[in-house]
Amino acid sequence: MRYTLTIRQEDYESLQRAIYSEPAREGGAYLLCGRSSSENECRFLVSRVLPVRPEDYIVREIDRLSIRSNSYVSVAKDALAHDASVIFVHSHPTGFPDFSNQDNREDPKLHMFLSERVPGIPHGSMIVSSPSTQPQIKGRVWTSTGWLPIDRVRIVGAYFRFIDHD
Repeated sequence: MRYTLTIRQEDYESLQRAIYSEPAREGGAYLLCGRSSSENECRFLVSRVLPVRPEDYIVREIDRLSIRSNSYVSVAKDALAHDASVIFVHSHPTGFPDFSNQDNREDPKLHMFLSERVPGIPHGSMIVSSPSTQPQIKGRVWTSTGWLPIDRVRIVGAYFRFIDHD
């Protein structure tokens, strides 16, 4: 199964503002997504961007992020009510273009929680390592067998941009 994500330009700009609200510190947001599936592809279709509220950050540093559980509990309730997938997105302001060791330790815990609260649908994570017009984006989807990449991100507006997984 191939996973892709499609986001409207205005939602992408909202996402950028949320995760780079403090440019020298990591920031986070949740994407609530509908899905369009075929035999070969599951396409996440972003319907809403939900920034992590300032009061929900426990730790927010240049290379580390920790968020209160009530932040993702409320997102899970919203996702369940709308049959939506959740993609957790955070920034890497240093430009590191991959998931960190900390991400690799913490993301499975979040996704096990989401899989229990919003079962039967895929959820994922993304990092954005540049706030520029040429962003470096890497995404992955939590599955029963581990992580699978989000192969392509489409940013759709006046122009279409495609960011492919290396």
